[in-house]
Amino acid sequence: MPRLFHACLILVLSMMLVFSISFPAIAEGVFVTPADGLTQDFLFSADISSVLSLENSGVVCYDGEGNAADLFALLRDAGFKAIRVRLWVDPYDEEGNSYGGGVCDLATACEIGRRAAENGLKLIVDFHYSDFWADPKKQMSPKAWDGLTVEEKADALYAYTCDSLRAILSAGADIVMVQVGNETDNAMAGETNWNDMAKLMKAGSRAVRDTAPGALVALHFSKPDTRYARLLWARSVDYDVYCVSYYPFWHGTLTNLETVLQTIAEEYGKQTFIAETSYIYTEDDGDGQTNSVPAAGAVLDYAPTVQGQANALRAITQAAVNGGALGLCYWEPAWLPVPGETLAEQSALWEQYGSGWASSYAASYDPEDAGLYYGGTSWDNQALFDFKGYPLPTLFFPLYCSTGSTAERAVDSYATATAVAFAGNPLRLPETVDAVFNDGSTEAVLVIWDEAQAAQAQAGGVGVYPIDGIANGAPVTCTLTVTADNYLQNPGFEDAGMSMWEVENIGGKTAEVYRAESVNDIKSGKALFHFYDPEAVEFRIEQSVTGLVPGNYDFSLYLQGGDAKEQDMYIYVIIDGETYATAPMSVTKWQEWQHPTIANISVLNGEIIVGAYVKASGSGPWGKLDDWMLCKSR
Repeated sequence: MPRLFHACLILVLSMMLVFSISFPAIAEGVFVTPADGLTQDFLFSADISSVLSLENSGVVCYDGEGNAADLFALLRDAGFKAIRVRLWVDPYDEEGNSYGGGVCDLATACEIGRRAAENGLKLIVDFHYSDFWADPKKQMSPKAWDGLTVEEKADALYAYTCDSLRAILSAGADIVMVQVGNETDNAMAGETNWNDMAKLMKAGSRAVRDTAPGALVALHFSKPDTRYARLLWARSVDYDVYCVSYYPFWHGTLTNLETVLQTIAEEYGKQTFIAETSYIYTEDDGDGQTNSVPAAGAVLDYAPTVQGQANALRAITQAAVNGGALGLCYWEPAWLPVPGETLAEQSALWEQYGSGWASSYAASYDPEDAGLYYGGTSWDNQALFDFKGYPLPTLFFPLYCSTGSTAERAVDSYATATAVAFAGNPLRLPETVDAVFNDGSTEAVLVIWDEAQAAQAQAGGVGVYPIDGIANGAPVTCTLTVTADNYLQNPGFEDAGMSMWEVENIGGKTAEVYRAESVNDIKSGKALFHFYDPEAVEFRIEQSVTGLVPGNYDFSLYLQGGDAKEQDMYIYVIIDGETYATAPMSVTKWQEWQHPTIANISVLNGEIIVGAYVKASGSGPWGKLDDWMLCKSR
């Protein structure tokens, strides 16, 4: 797309915002409706911390005409207003080899800040206060700060922050915001006590005030949650902006996001910002490094297509506007595969220039994660460019959220069909599947199913079977569940109504415990019962059944999950107010389904309660319950 066109578009957009002129949507390959209430000062941002190492590795981005172009200029012309850069203290081993991940040292931050300013873009500085990645699961102290007391570490953090900001400002950067820490939910720079963490945050905040007084002080947490605001308020931490990460495949509903943003503003008087977000445009992998998404725990509410990516970004932008956020930041929109015909050739570049998420040299600092799984980028399918560096239409989502965008109507994806049959009865697979168009409309399309797979499912009895089919020449799938007579209501949580289930979040401690729809985590259908907490979960879920014919029954369910160390989980049966029986269960890893069963339950009065109790702690215990079954014993 010509740069001149976008320069004109930006000028026209500014006039629209000032004079509220109504313009028709622009035709550019994706359908996007303008976001209601979006204003000109909404801070569309992009984290491109890996850009220098990618350029050194030979990665090239192109404009719409196929010409090699500067990434900073492309982002500016697409409507982005700021660049975010992460900053590590000393991301090198003793021999001077980089840990990778973009080699985000101070020199890198200075150069990115300089180039951002040259292109009229502001800078968001993201201090990790670590020598490598800092996130909810690891907040490792910089090597130079090991052995320091909290007070000494706070002094070192203050001095380091001041020195770094002075250098970045001297390079010419226009700093708009400074993050004092990155996703500091449970720790910061190796400190895990919130009183100690608050001392470090105060030192960082004071450094920003003293060195870059025009910049906003931001604190950043890994998901939409108000609990951290209470912890900060109780300790009188000075800051301006409450930042959250929001990845729609991990972090719940947009409604919750809006509520959190509004609550922070109303109850704590703080501004808000979505510091990280993104979405996939394909399930393909560009470089042999396993993609982060789709993977364990990821819920794909939008199709894994370019239009699906546009739909996700439009929805997130609207939620940010509704919640009163300052803006949002797309995380690493150009972390693309490095050149190379073989994995060995690409690996050599990752190692030499640090353009993968981690190099083998990071093992000396982070042996339990980077030391085991170092390699390329797991984010290439979430870029706003294709694997070769050519821009996707979604690169321009900041503009399209203001102007709108249209495209030639076409099928974007096909919905996964579902079917349920009782064992021993003839199978009835759906005659059609829904073709989902890029404008959001759907049409039923005739489908031909694989007869051999259907016959195998017929003979296989109770179970879940994927059946392949062809619709309009495209491959489609039906998830077939063959079941015995089931006396439970909504046993697979396919219906949104949950009145038949009683759920108790014991002590209110579990952060996430609810029905959820999913693509990758289900046992069958499209929904399940989800739980997660960064520290510990404890809840029960049960259903009462009446009107059963006297006899023997079997009760079972399916469970998968992980990241739990201490576990106390079981299913149970209650009859006449007494626990009749229990069966233990546990979570191990993603898609390793457990199938606890209590067999030959004697029911005499026609009433029974069946349920599950889950208690676990660890590094973010999570799990999924699906396909509950109460049937007559065979």
